[in-house]
Amino acid sequence: MLMAVAGIAAAQQPEPLDPEVARLVRAVAEAKTPEEAAKGLTKLFKGADRKKLERLKLVKEDGVAIRAAWAEIASGGFPRKGKQPELGAIQRVDTNAAARFLGFVEGRLAVHIPRWWEEGVRDSFDGGDGRLFAGEPTESDPPQLPAEKVIKVEKGVSKLRWGSDTLVLPPDVLESLRQPRIVSACVTRDTWLLVGCSIAQVSYPLICVDRRSGKTKWRSTVCGESVDAFTSGPSWHCVSVCCNGDRVFVFGLEGFTAYIEVFDANTGRNILRFASHYLAEGR
Repeated sequence: MLMAVAGIAAAQQPEPLDPEVARLVRAVAEAKTPEEAAKGLTKLFKGADRKKLERLKLVKEDGVAIRAAWAEIASGGFPRKGKQPELGAIQRVDTNAAARFLGFVEGRLAVHIPRWWEEGVRDSFDGGDGRLFAGEPTESDPPQLPAEKVIKVEKGVSKLRWGSDTLVLPPDVLESLRQPRIVSACVTRDTWLLVGCSIAQVSYPLICVDRRSGKTKWRSTVCGESVDAFTSGPSWHCVSVCCNGDRVFVFGLEGFTAYIEVFDANTGRNILRFASHYLAEGR
């Protein structure tokens, strides 16, 4: 019996990565900029077959594993017809393939995925040249509002109102959330977590403000780059921030790109970056 159990455990161990593949995985996970990540991703996923994608889904580096799961969606084909304002007729992904990806992400990150982000993944479509474009949320609205609707000046004091909570904005935070900005917030027992972004913005700030002192606790940068597929016409940027234990999650959809970034709730240190595509990867 012990031998049988040992045999099963051995069979479940993934095959060692090729040294060059392992180097690229580390390079992507340790990248400090989208350009660095794109360089490694381009090499890592070039010509990747289903076997390689399955293996990459097992690596400990979450961002790489999720990118492999994203690439795997296309293997289910594009059986659903649809329309997109900028592109016209499109072919959407198989819903079961999208559901498997979403299940993989929830299981891997132990987080509840926002419904609007699920809709964007579910309505992903063939972007041509082996590219998979994320869709737009069509049924659910992300928890975001224009800055002018949530930031008000009262007797010379700038305040942000989010639901029933109010934050007197420190000057540095006010500057980061000025128009044209879309604001999303998460209020925890001890902190305010704020993001402010524009529709066609490459990167933007994530700010943590201490609720007791009203001072900025830490500031980090969300790098979720847009595909920038179009230079004119309608566009969108949907974003939300949430806290789960000691981790802060930012979910976004912009310019046919889906992204997730995770940060340490105490320090703001980035833990994970996933984007379905980076500008530097080319079109």
